[in-house]
Amino acid sequence: MIYGKYEFDTVPDLSEVDGAVVELGYLVETKGTYDENGEVITAPVMSTKIAVDILWKNEVDEALEPNRIYPKTPLHSIAGMEEIYLKTLI
Repeated sequence: MIYGKYEFDTVPDLSEVDGAVVELGYLVETKGTYDENGEVITAPVMSTKIAVDILWKNEVDEALEPNRIYPKTPLHSIAGMEEIYLKTLI
């Protein structure tokens, strides 16, 4: 299995993907800051693209590779799959 993260302007039809797909929505690019009451000091900056996690059963669809991303601090993972998230195909 291979676990990858991808971003798209609009999410393509992924119904034929050989694996599990989780649509995450817009990722936070820069965290917001808040005061002690939880009021926004600086609003978070969101990505303009929609993020998707895919846990491939067998082979990765190479057509999606241009959309693959490698966030340094991902906020979502598929339980138990964190180690294979770092696996690359190179």
